[in-house]
Amino acid sequence: MPRPYLTIVLPVKDGEARLQQMLEDVDGVARALEKPFEVIAVDDGSVDGTRQILEDFSRSHSYLKVLVHDQNMGKGAALKTGAAISRGEYLLTVDADATYQLDSLTDFLKALEGGHGAAIGNRRDPRTKFVLNPRDFAYVGRRHAVGWVFGWLSRFFVRVDVADYQAGYKAYNGDVARELFPQVEAERFAFDVEILALLHHHGHAISEVPVTYVYRHQPSTVKLFRDGFRMLCRLWQVKQKVKRLQRSGKFADHTRGDYQYLARKEGHPVQRFWHAKKWPMVADKLDFKPTDRVLEVGAGSSEIPFNTSEEVALSCATDFSPAPLDFLSEQIEREKDRRVCFVGADIQKLPFLSGSFDKVIVLEVIEHVPEQTIPQYFSELHRVLAPGGVLLVTTPNYRSTWPLLEWMVDRFGGAAEMGGIQHIARFYPRMLRQALEQNGFQVKQEGSVYHLSPFLAPFAPEFAERVFRWELKGAGRNGPILYSVAESRSR
Repeated sequence: MPRPYLTIVLPVKDGEARLQQMLEDVDGVARALEKPFEVIAVDDGSVDGTRQILEDFSRSHSYLKVLVHDQNMGKGAALKTGAAISRGEYLLTVDADATYQLDSLTDFLKALEGGHGAAIGNRRDPRTKFVLNPRDFAYVGRRHAVGWVFGWLSRFFVRVDVADYQAGYKAYNGDVARELFPQVEAERFAFDVEILALLHHHGHAISEVPVTYVYRHQPSTVKLFRDGFRMLCRLWQVKQKVKRLQRSGKFADHTRGDYQYLARKEGHPVQRFWHAKKWPMVADKLDFKPTDRVLEVGAGSSEIPFNTSEEVALSCATDFSPAPLDFLSEQIEREKDRRVCFVGADIQKLPFLSGSFDKVIVLEVIEHVPEQTIPQYFSELHRVLAPGGVLLVTTPNYRSTWPLLEWMVDRFGGAAEMGGIQHIARFYPRMLRQALEQNGFQVKQEGSVYHLSPFLAPFAPEFAERVFRWELKGAGRNGPILYSVAESRSR
């Protein structure tokens, strides 16, 4: 039997009022595709005439398979049951109460054919159409208010950048759905949130599609306070699950060649902001000249060598691990930028002649080396700088909220483990100044950043940008990350 192009899964519970209409709608749009399809209806413990309607329809439509839960297990459980026996290249799931018209099905399928792992309905899209009766205005207002609160909570907990988590109209690459649906633990309210979180974690692109939504004024089975509390608990559990996956996935190993790149592009909003603002800070603190020779030590998969190369004569990056250098070399091949050089080296013994560079950048590196070797490292940085050259160094500030942040990351996940594993040297403002002054540097400017700005980014990105600019102007020493701008002087 040939593989169907499309599988449509209909979860239904006590749906006799509109089920016949929905089945006829599905029949019309699926036949219009002129491709093989199958429909799987899952009766989730109905006590009305739902099962009889399904059985009658299946007798005259051989493509319909009817599965039955003897007792109500939840919409998520019904979707998992249907997906488990599906064979389609693409999988569509849609509520069986006819609240969604299926006129946008081809838009969903185009997104999947274009390589997206999922396409989801977006009722907040300006192109979405609503069908309602004027008497339903108050009801619609309440529904939108509850939906907005749930959407905000979902984004706060799960950090997937979509507008509508709960739309009951979604389509998936069939193989992706059959792989991920069994991993979903939620079987009721939070199924949609958890599957989106898994899609995002596994790197599957998610497209949002406008829909036509028909308001059906009917008593809600959701109790605000009882079910609201359950939803909060479930969202928290999804958040913790994603963090466990991150801990065992791409953000678990800080030695990955693309670690900083991934954090900047795919991390949670705080993580993305934290890494993305390193370059603006460097540009603010260092006055680059066209004749400058610039070195970043411990660069990882930093964007800074590429950014500085646009402004200076020579830009170099070093790292002890070959993996990030290989990654950066691949980047340079794509960008065709030949003014950047990458060198594998230990900060303790840099393979450059004395006085080779005008500016050296060391961002959150020195905390990774034994404290007793710090003088040797600073001495080596002083050696490769030309007289009057400038060093920019940053490091966690252990006289700030940093120890709490480090503990929270290590406890709850979201990034590679840090405390006592990565971070073995601990600095506070006076200690950093003394270490620099004792090894040939004169501190010209010092302060701290990230007091508040990264933590505002998930909620108010534009305001977080303004706060970050304010942090750069201040000289406060209470932020989680210390910075020092120091000039190399003769010894």
